[in-house]
Amino acid sequence: MKKLSILLALCMIFVLAAGCAAASPTAAPGGPTEGATDADTGTDTEAASEGKLINDDQLIMATNAAFPPFEFVNENNEFDGFDVHLAGAIADILGVELVIEDMEFTAALAAIAAGQADVAIAAITIREDRLETMDFSTPYFETTIVAIVPEGSDITSPDDLKEARIAVQFGTTSDIFCADYLPDATITRLNRAPDTVLELNNGQVDAIVIDKAVADQFIDDNPGLRILEEPLGSESYGIAVRKGNAELLGAINAALAELKGNGEYDRIYAMFFGGADEDTDTES
Repeated sequence: MKKLSILLALCMIFVLAAGCAAASPTAAPGGPTEGATDADTGTDTEAASEGKLINDDQLIMATNAAFPPFEFVNENNEFDGFDVHLAGAIADILGVELVIEDMEFTAALAAIAAGQADVAIAAITIREDRLETMDFSTPYFETTIVAIVPEGSDITSPDDLKEARIAVQFGTTSDIFCADYLPDATITRLNRAPDTVLELNNGQVDAIVIDKAVADQFIDDNPGLRILEEPLGSESYGIAVRKGNAELLGAINAALAELKGNGEYDRIYAMFFGGADEDTDTES
């Protein structure tokens, strides 16, 4: 009988010791214990970057609101433009609030790479080098790169730009194009696209190299300028998301397809370009 009592007492000691050991680490309910590794929890930094949104109820958009008609600040001091309305329509489909962060173009790209914004939407051309640090949606806009010159300019073709003084927006594909294909030209790089027009109107440069849709806007606003008939190149715009954020990318692609399928994309396009987008595949 005494032996049985001793055995029962020993069993109780082992049970209590096991319970204390299980309860000892400090941890938030449902969270990893202190000192747990990524392998232990299955929630490493790469997996975290694949989460949908920075804030569950917001779509944070990095842009450069000085690129009309895609993004600009209107007379009511509100963000406006094709990209802004498109982003708003995407946010509505996702059921979240659109939050716009205005910054320089290169900073918008950096914000995506650093995970400081959910999307960058700023007439961003899909390029192989950019795909190294971010992912892109299916293309939502097709355009060309063109040159703007004053009426009466001796520049009549792209060949005449080889030794010209050219203004571009810093960090854009127009900047990259000039660096790659016009090495003997004198390039003035400015942070805001409208400033390139000021340089041209003031006679500081001979031409502007910029996207066609923006060039059309500048021509409308600045009599005395014209666009060279022959384009310099073509490009496709995409919505940039952080590299590896497959869930958000899929949701954005689905939203774009829905907007193109139900006619909302064409309605937004007509607001800024006056008709259906003939160059963009509305079935994509």
